[in-house]
Amino acid sequence: MENDVREENSLADKVARKVLSGVYPQFGTGGVPTKVAAQVFGKSETWVREGIRNELLPIGVVTGTGQRANVYISPKLLWEFTGFVWKGDR
Repeated sequence: MENDVREENSLADKVARKVLSGVYPQFGTGGVPTKVAAQVFGKSETWVREGIRNELLPIGVVTGTGQRANVYISPKLLWEFTGFVWKGDR
């Protein structure tokens, strides 16, 4: 029951962000560092990178393989997915 409420709240948050997506917060310049995104999710940088690569996290793109992979995380997409606003200061 408690998990159902959490899921409903999470879904409501995502819907609200999509509806309000025409009203953007002020983002910092450039992409969000993988380290910051990992902190937002409470996971490792590898988890974030592989989530993006496998299209489970629709927040950016990964090019290349292994340790030489380049990761770009869009501040706007991360905000739409999580509500976190990247201001370039973390």
